[in-house]
Amino acid sequence: MKKQPRRDGTRRERTPLRPLPDTFLNRWPILAMLLRGVIIDFVLESLCRHSVVKALSFVVTAPHMFLYNVLIIAMTYSFSLLATRRLFVEIVVTVVWLGLGIADFILLFFRTTPLSFIDLTLIPSVKSIAYHYLSIAAMVFIVIGVVGLIALIVIGLLRTNRYAIRFSHAICMPVCALMVFLTTVFFSRAGILPQHYDNLISAYAENGFAYCFARTLLDQGISQPDDYGEKSVEEIVEEISAGGGKKTGIRPNIILVQLESFFDPAHLNGLELEENPVPIFAHLRENYPSGRLTVPVFGGGTVNTEFEILTGMSIRDFGAGEYPYHTVLLDRPCESICYNLKEEGYSAHAIHNNTAVFYNRYKVYANLGFDTFTSMEYMNGLELNPTGWAKDNVLTGYILTALASTDTPDVVMAVSVQPHGSYPDDELPDPTPIDTGTVPGDVPGNAFAYYVSQIKETDAFVGELVEALSQLSEPTIAVFYGDHLPNFAITDDMLDTGSIFANEYVIWSNFDVDVPDRDLNAWQLSAYVMDIAGFDNGMITRLHQHFSESSNYEDALKMLEYDMLYGDQSVYKGELPYRPTDIRMGLREIRITGARCGEKLLSVYGENFTKSSSVCLNGASCYTEFVSPTELLAVAGAREGDQITVQQVSEGISVSQTEPLTVDETHMAKQ
Repeated sequence: MKKQPRRDGTRRERTPLRPLPDTFLNRWPILAMLLRGVIIDFVLESLCRHSVVKALSFVVTAPHMFLYNVLIIAMTYSFSLLATRRLFVEIVVTVVWLGLGIADFILLFFRTTPLSFIDLTLIPSVKSIAYHYLSIAAMVFIVIGVVGLIALIVIGLLRTNRYAIRFSHAICMPVCALMVFLTTVFFSRAGILPQHYDNLISAYAENGFAYCFARTLLDQGISQPDDYGEKSVEEIVEEISAGGGKKTGIRPNIILVQLESFFDPAHLNGLELEENPVPIFAHLRENYPSGRLTVPVFGGGTVNTEFEILTGMSIRDFGAGEYPYHTVLLDRPCESICYNLKEEGYSAHAIHNNTAVFYNRYKVYANLGFDTFTSMEYMNGLELNPTGWAKDNVLTGYILTALASTDTPDVVMAVSVQPHGSYPDDELPDPTPIDTGTVPGDVPGNAFAYYVSQIKETDAFVGELVEALSQLSEPTIAVFYGDHLPNFAITDDMLDTGSIFANEYVIWSNFDVDVPDRDLNAWQLSAYVMDIAGFDNGMITRLHQHFSESSNYEDALKMLEYDMLYGDQSVYKGELPYRPTDIRMGLREIRITGARCGEKLLSVYGENFTKSSSVCLNGASCYTEFVSPTELLAVAGAREGDQITVQQVSEGISVSQTEPLTVDETHMAKQ
C-alpha cells in the first residue's frame, strides 16, 4: 500500500480504495446523475427567478428546456465517476452550481441582467463598487458564506472515502457529454436555441440558467461568417469605397457625452410629473437633430454601449453577455472614431468621473486610440452624491481643459456616473418632481424619486456644458445620449417607446447643422456624427455611411468585424494599421518639484496631486495624506540617495507614476 510522508518524516498510509457500495443509484449511475440534475436545476431556477412558482411554470411550459438544463448539470456530475473520491467531486459540483445560483439570486436584487460568466472576470472591478450596493453586514455575510463553502470543500477532500472506479461507470461521462452535444445540435438546427442573445433577461427566462450561463462561458468572440474569405472582404471594401472619398469638413471638435442611466421619465406610461426633471435635454431634443437610440444593454453594462459608439461595431455579433473590454480589446487595437479622426489631425481624450480600473478602461483606451485618459484619480473638486458616486458637474471643467490642451481639433469621450444605481428606497427629505404614487409596475416609488433627483442634476450639467461650449470660437459638436435605462423592473409595455433598449440622443452644435431627426442603433451614431462633420474615415464608418441601404448591410458589418478582430485583416491588406497609443493618464502632468525630509515625516511638493496620489519611497508605498494639489504628506523617513515617486492609485492598482526625485542634502530638514 502506497504511503505518504508526514511532516515529521514518517510515512502514513493512504486511504485505501474501497469497493463501491451496491446501492440502486450506484447500479444505475446515469439515473443518479439525472436525478441530481433535476434537483439542482429546480433549485437553480427557483433562485434565479426569485420564485418557486415561476420555476414550476418553467418546468410545465418549457419541459424540453428544463430537461436540457438537467442534462447539462448531469454531465458535470458525471465527472465524479472518473474520480476515486466520488463524493468529494459531487460536493464540489454542487457547491459550484448552488454558488452560481445564489450569486444570481443576490445580483438580481441590484440589477435586472442575470449572472453571466463575464461577471466572474469582473470581480476585481466589482469589488470597488460593492459599497454602493451592499451594507457592511451584507459583505461580512458574503465573506462568511464563501469561507464556509471553501471549508466544506476542504473537509470533503480530507474526509471522503476513496472508491474503486468501474469501467461501466467511467463510460457514463462521455455518454452524457455526447447526449448534451447531440441535443444541442438538434435544438440549434430546429431553431429552439437562439443564434443570438439580443436580450439576456428574456433568454435566461426562456432557456434556463444552466444552459445560458454555460453559453456565456463558451460563446465568446465573433463566429466566422460562412462565406468569410479575402475575396468576400475585398468585395465589401470595393463597394463601400466606391461611394466615398474624403470630404471637405470644417474640422469641428467632437464631444461624445455618455450619460449614465439617463432617460426622460416621461416615456413611462402613466407616470405623473409635477415638473420636467430633464428640461435641458428636452429643449435640446426639440431644437437640434435627435432621435431614438437603440442601445445593446438594459439596467447595466454601460461599457458595451460605449464600445458600440466608439467602434461602430455591434455587440450582437459577439458572444452572449460578452464585454469586449474584458476580452479581445485587452490586447488588440481596434478601428474607432479616435483612430479615424487622428488621421485628420485630431487629438483624442477620454474623461470619466469614476475609477480608471473599472471595465479595464485604463488598459483598453490605448487600443482605441485615446491620447489621454482622465479618470477620477486625476480629478480635484469631486463632490459625491448620497450613494457615493461622483457628481457629473465636475466633467465640464475637464472637457474644456481637454479642448484647450491642444492646438488641434479634439475628439472627447466623456462618460458620466452620477445617476448610477443602486437607488435607496428611503423617503427623500426634499420634494421631487414626480408623484411617487403613480410610478408604474413594481418600480419602488422612493427609489425612483431618488433616481429622478440625480438625473435632474445630470441634466443641469448638460446645460452648464452647452453654455460653456457656446462661448468657444472653435466649431464644436456635442452629442448627448443615455447609455441604458435605469436598473428598475421596467418592461417593454411600460414604455411609450415599446422597448427597454430604446433611449435617445441629441446632437448640439455651435454652427448650423441641417439634418433631419433620425432613429439609430448605437453602433451607427459615431459614423452619423462624422458624416455631419464631413468625414468618412475608417472602413466601418464608410460601411455605415454608404452601405446602410443594402440588403446584406448587417452581414457585411459582421464580416468586417470578424476580419478586423479575429481574421486575416484582409480589409487592411493583411496588416493592421493601428498601434496602441502611448496614453497619458490625466490631462495635467503630475510632477514632483521638491521635498522636505524628516526622520518620520516626508513632505512632497509638486503639481496636480489629488486624493488618489500616493508617495512611494524607493518603490515602497507610504501612508499618504493629501494636503493640497501641490503638497502631500507621507509617514516615512528619507535619507540622501533615496528615490521618491508619486503614484496615482485606482482601487489598489498603480495606474501611473511620476519621474523620481533623488533625495539630496537640499531636501533634508535641519535637525
